[in-house]
Amino acid sequence: MGKKEEYQDGASRLDLRYLDNARPRESKSQETQLHSNEHSILDNKDVKTPIESKIEGDVKKSQVYQATDNDLQNKIQGIFNNDTNLANYDIRVYCNQRQIEITGIVDALSEKEYAQKLVQTHYDLPVVNSISISTDGHIVDKDVEQELIEELNLRNLDYKELNIKVNDGVVTLFGETNNDIKDVIAAIKTARGVTQVQNLTSHKEPTLDDIFHSQVNNDKED
Repeated sequence: MGKKEEYQDGASRLDLRYLDNARPRESKSQETQLHSNEHSILDNKDVKTPIESKIEGDVKKSQVYQATDNDLQNKIQGIFNNDTNLANYDIRVYCNQRQIEITGIVDALSEKEYAQKLVQTHYDLPVVNSISISTDGHIVDKDVEQELIEELNLRNLDYKELNIKVNDGVVTLFGETNNDIKDVIAAIKTARGVTQVQNLTSHKEPTLDDIFHSQVNNDKED
């Protein structure tokens, strides 16, 4: 787990669980995927190109302009460029005083979520997370399942009570458990090809046998 660091302005950088164990960056495949869409707004980095707002609520669905606040955009871009977890990715920022949009390609869902939290710790504006997750070519559900099992085993996490299903990169967890599975979910989000995790597990009441073994283990620790 990465250490908590301080920016020059005194703000703390969020710590991304398990990010230190992420696989080497796949910059070449990401660059190919990044430029595959000729109409991507990434091709117009320094041009005020109209894009459709994705924010519901107070902001109507109308045209907003990227780079309408260059100072704000440059500050957020600098946060990504100086972050040890994300500096190797080509993450780009488009913003005005109403919303912030982040785009690019990362290796894992955990990194996509981390990028959004990183912005939200510094600025109180809606964030549109348009970051994509690299699949490094064609990847099928069996490959994703194998990847996530490797991540769970790497961290010695207990998932035997869980029924894990993968469908088009979406991982769904079923079953009853009396264990906290936050660590399991966090580890799954680091697996290549995982785009979403749905937790449909339910709490299992401990049996007398479970209580007995728990007490025995506590006595041994004492």
